[in-house]
Amino acid sequence: MSDVSFHKYWQLLSNYLRPQLSKVILLAFFLFANIAFQLINPQFIRAFIDTAKEGGHINTLFWLATAFVVMSLLQHAADTLLSYTGDVVGWNATNQLRSDLFQHCMSLDMSFHNETTPGNLIERIDGDVAELANYFSLFVVQVLGNVIMLMGINAVLFRVDLRLGLSFLIFSVISLAALGWVRNIAVPHHEATREADADLFGSFEEYLGGTEDIRSSGASDYIVNRLQGAMGVRLERNQKAAVVSQIPWWIMIVIWTAGHALAAISGYYLFKADLITIGTVYVIFHYTVLLFRPLNSLVDQLTKLQRATACIKRVESLFARQSSINCYGSKSLPVGPLAVEFNDVSFAYKYDELILKNVTFHLEAGKILGVIGRTGSGKTTLSRLIYRLYEYNSGKVCLGGVEVRDVPATNIRKKVGIVLQEVQLFQASVRENLRLYDHSVSDEQLLYTLEKVALQSWMESLPNGLDTILNSTEGGLSAGQAQLLGLARVFLKNPSLVILDEATSRLDPATESLMERAIDQLLSNATGIIIAHHLATIHRVDQILILDDGKIVEYDDRESLQNNHNSLFSQLLRTHHSRKEPI
Repeated sequence: MSDVSFHKYWQLLSNYLRPQLSKVILLAFFLFANIAFQLINPQFIRAFIDTAKEGGHINTLFWLATAFVVMSLLQHAADTLLSYTGDVVGWNATNQLRSDLFQHCMSLDMSFHNETTPGNLIERIDGDVAELANYFSLFVVQVLGNVIMLMGINAVLFRVDLRLGLSFLIFSVISLAALGWVRNIAVPHHEATREADADLFGSFEEYLGGTEDIRSSGASDYIVNRLQGAMGVRLERNQKAAVVSQIPWWIMIVIWTAGHALAAISGYYLFKADLITIGTVYVIFHYTVLLFRPLNSLVDQLTKLQRATACIKRVESLFARQSSINCYGSKSLPVGPLAVEFNDVSFAYKYDELILKNVTFHLEAGKILGVIGRTGSGKTTLSRLIYRLYEYNSGKVCLGGVEVRDVPATNIRKKVGIVLQEVQLFQASVRENLRLYDHSVSDEQLLYTLEKVALQSWMESLPNGLDTILNSTEGGLSAGQAQLLGLARVFLKNPSLVILDEATSRLDPATESLMERAIDQLLSNATGIIIAHHLATIHRVDQILILDDGKIVEYDDRESLQNNHNSLFSQLLRTHHSRKEPI
């Protein structure tokens, strides 16, 4: 069955159905009860017809009719409970699968997220998984139940007449063989459809995120044309998948016609030969119609399995993607400020384009390093390697004398605090945006920290205090306030290493002055790295590291470089003071 092995099917099912074993058993019970009622009920009609034809007693007819009605009600109740339980099992399983996929994606390194758009991931985590709801809930029990129902119908027909039972057994085998022959015919088309959906949603996410740039550059018409092209591809693939998926149904129409012809001919000759009653003729037709329910259901399940197979392949490929970062080292970082050491480190986002080239430096614990350089020189890349967002290609990065590859990534991120130029805010309360869902942090700590970073007046202006939802009309932050909030997050971590990537670039002079005092407090018991685009922000540093094209062009104590008139840093300072320009 395509290139997804039976082991993969079974593994996925068992992983997500095992925790719901009691519900799965209940699901099977309702299914088999439903089948039993459908097999038994026609016998009451047969008995009713034969009794009425022979002039039977009215009480007998009444009880036969009552039994038929009761059995029908029980059958519909079992069918309703089957659907309800199936939905519960299916949604529980798919929700857990979504959670596992999301957690897996969050554990992957940033190179994966750079290659994959959020819109594409949303479609794979939600869209693909939604297609598997039926697969987790009703697929196995319905396939098994329908096979049992086919066997039950054929057993009843064998009991009516050996020749009749044999004819319909051959008919059932031929029907199943024909359906099995076309079972995978639409899998490649459904897989192509899912890929087109993911590409389209990825384009939506990308273009909506760049609305301002698109409008300002007058590229709206171009983008609309691009989207129309993507939607055209999606439509074409959906149409192909829909047409090919109908092939099993076309085969079913032929089978349905042949089955009714077989029932009519068999019933006529057996009745003419006085081998069966008129009630039995009805039963033959009823079971022939009933025979198509499991056949129809099997076709439906096989069609859904084709879509599910395409989704399972995509889910498996996502799970198979592994992070290049070892997040499970066994060593721990020492307590207190952390020394930082880069030893001959090289790194490339793309294999053949090195961003850092043999970078070597050592920052003592408790000291502060200022990193300066042109845009694209590799300054921010240093922080990403320390924070374990990417894996370096060669060399060693050590914190507190321990190579970061030997330390769990979660441990590093608890010890290292970083404030970037862009601060991510979440659609959540101020409280959760500050503590990032760490419930051990008290409200008193939050308020004290907001006061430290000069956000007290902003906090007091909020209508619902810490419960105010950000990114809404109430509680919206300016870019500068967002940077202050990012700094507050770092304060709450009490880190051993603080990395500030132009943390005050969006602040007005008055707020920046308050921030400077907060940063002094933050760095008083920690090692610091300040990535600077303006020389004015590195007045507090102990050492200076200048990068150019991924290489260190100058590295020494700040005072030594400042007093050396031939140093590049000294030249930059003179240029800065004369022109007041950023580097």
